[in-house]
Amino acid sequence: MADKVGEQLMARLHAGTSPSRFEEREPEADETTHALWEQAGYPGGPAAIRKNQAAIRQEQQKAEREFDARVQERAKKLREEGVVLPEVAARNQLQAEQAEAREKAERRKAYEQMRANNLSEYAARSTEALRKADEQARAERKKRAEERAARRIASILAELRGEAG
Repeated sequence: MADKVGEQLMARLHAGTSPSRFEEREPEADETTHALWEQAGYPGGPAAIRKNQAAIRQEQQKAEREFDARVQERAKKLREEGVVLPEVAARNQLQAEQAEAREKAERRKAYEQMRANNLSEYAARSTEALRKADEQARAERKKRAEERAARRIASILAELRGEAG
């Protein structure tokens, strides 16, 4: 009875008006909001976001159907082996395998990122360190060469003075 009364009240409220009057409209967005949507990868705004969400939902549903099919296959094998509650066991086994695979992939990704960072840091430090060491070695060689040249010149001058004297 309450449903009927509610329907009658809504009918009276809506009487003589356009149904679109009561529909929710998307609020108008300013330029900043549009710019943020574009930065986030949704140049179409809320419509693009809804479209993306629908695509994600479809992918999730597809993955769920595939998972359920794998569960049924595993449950069939477990049932033949005489396992109690084969669907539950199959689901638990597959979830554990997925978690293990996910963790392994995350560890591998973290390892690769750390390795790349270490190599880039090493290259940056190594190149700069090598450049500094090379400059220092050149400066030392130049200084020693100048000292040898000065000693040689001094010895030649001493010989010339000794012969002249």
